[in-house]
Order: sequence, then C-alpha cells, then structure tokens
Amino acid sequence: MLMQYSDLQTKAVFREDGPGVTVLSETDAARVVLFGFRAGQQLPEHQVPCQIMFQVLRGNLTFTAAGIPVELREGMLLELEANARHSVVAHSESVALLTQTPNPLAQRQTIQSDAKEER
Repeated sequence: MLMQYSDLQTKAVFREDGPGVTVLSETDAARVVLFGFRAGQQLPEHQVPCQIMFQVLRGNLTFTAAGIPVELREGMLLELEANARHSVVAHSESVALLTQTPNPLAQRQTIQSDAKEER
C-alpha cells in the first residue's frame, strides 16, 4: 500500500464501559492506536516494552508516569521511555493518538519465533 490516511476526529470511538480503542496501523516498526475517552474514563497503571508517544487531539487528560502527573490538552505531545509504568485519566471527552515504537506485538512475535528456533 503506497499511502493510507484517516480523519482521526471521525474515527474516534467512544464507549460507555471504557475507552474506545481503534488500531489505525500495525507494522513491525510501529503501532498507532486512537483512543476515545469519555470524561472520567481511564487507563489503569500499566507498562509496555516499547517507547510511546501520546498526542492529545481533543480534550484534556492527566498522564501520570513514575508518580509524576502531567496535564495534557489538545495539541500536546508526551514521549515516554520503554517499560515506564503509566496511567491516563480523562477530564473531558478526549481523543488521543498513541504511537508505540517498535510495535510491542511484533517484538513479542519475534521473541517467540527465536525461542522456537532455539529448541
């Protein structure tokens, strides 16, 4: 595929039972995910084995990493190193774009393939 494009504001999905999650792109190099949050929704503390970039397209959220909260609003971008524990809380209806590099699912598949070859 030569090119792909999306209108991120219209692709955002909002759910009542938790943030809406839409995977926009998935390659070995990166995974791009669109989140739709209703006010009060959150992603509980977790960590991923890759670097992330978290960009707020609409609304305002608190992104907490290593116990340090950062207030993010439309147009702000946060970069976080791999394996850092973090959480997100939306204070209003919000849309955020997450880029994971490299794709953690591709990393996991590579590790599993390498383990099989070693057997």
